[in-house]
Amino acid sequence: MTASALRRLRRRFGLTQAAFADLVGVTANTVARWERGEMRMQPAMDRLVRLSVGEAGRPRGSKPRKRP
Repeated sequence: MTASALRRLRRRFGLTQAAFADLVGVTANTVARWERGEMRMQPAMDRLVRLSVGEAGRPRGSKPRKRP
């Protein structure tokens, strides 16, 4: 996953870097480094993040957001 794709994904869910880091079990600094392209995700982490996002672009098991 590219740095910009990760940033877009995190923002789509309205998560801060710290909240996203808590979800995937890393530090906020690690997420920041991924998003700046300073460090690549390990392949297993990349797969985990990809698998946890459903086809509709939301976490698997979650309900779609209702739009007002």
